[in-house]
Amino acid sequence: MVKILISVGVRIFLLIWMFIRHPFLIQKANKKGKKTFEIRKNKIIRSYELPKFKKDMYYFSSQEKYLRPIRLCECNSPEIIAMANHLGVAKLSKMEYAKNVFNFVKRNIKTRSIPVVGAVGTLNRGYGSCFDSSGLFITLCRCGGIKARFKIYLHQTPPEGIQDLDKVIDKNLLESAAIVAAFYTVTEVLIDGKWIECEVDSPPELDVYWNVPIAKFGENVSTVKGWIPNDVVYWEKIPLKILIPTNIIMKLLGGILEGSIAEETDRQYEIGRKKLEEMGIEEYDKKARRQYGFLPPLD
Repeated sequence: MVKILISVGVRIFLLIWMFIRHPFLIQKANKKGKKTFEIRKNKIIRSYELPKFKKDMYYFSSQEKYLRPIRLCECNSPEIIAMANHLGVAKLSKMEYAKNVFNFVKRNIKTRSIPVVGAVGTLNRGYGSCFDSSGLFITLCRCGGIKARFKIYLHQTPPEGIQDLDKVIDKNLLESAAIVAAFYTVTEVLIDGKWIECEVDSPPELDVYWNVPIAKFGENVSTVKGWIPNDVVYWEKIPLKILIPTNIIMKLLGGILEGSIAEETDRQYEIGRKKLEEMGIEEYDKKARRQYGFLPPLD
């Protein structure tokens, strides 16, 4: 925890320095981004229906670590229980259910650089930050009696690819804002005595845009994206010392993140979607895996 607090402290200092150095650039970029968001906000459509909750629905109840309901991982909430039952929590083995949850989150929750709202909020909206998509996967797994946790990779420098955003954000701001991206969030679930790593925060369409393999259950393809970590930490929940400054930063840069950068993300998503339509997901993934020599997923 000490290492990650130091890492967050450095990021906060550099972001404050960015506000001191470029206040007018930030104001201008936020204003432009908010206009962009107002234009496109009604186009944000959830890709799935929310199942109705019934009182007799099954869910796993425990106060054990990695299973209990906690802040932003509300595994005993009606919305989560209803979706868990829709995904087969009462009918499938833990492995089969976890794979269903993985595929649901990976393929339906869109990536956004926005304040963290938690599993229920993310499920209701259909989009969220990397913390939120990972948190939704964790919460649905806990609802099914599967221990699940956050796995956070720390990077001293932002990964390759972040520089592409200079098309929509001033380079002076990008240099400092990119520091936020030096966290990479994945998840782990405990099944049959083994922790299995799962990467859900990048939908297939964005994987295709970046021309990397589409992560399956039990995989993490971040290494082929140039995301080589300097350290790793594990969380049952997102600590307030991380959550509060993260959300403050997201609010202060809200116009930039929810407007201009989100618009660019949507553009990338659409390019990936069209490529998948042309090639098919299996054919694309075979080609990408051959290119990187990527290992097959767990059985």
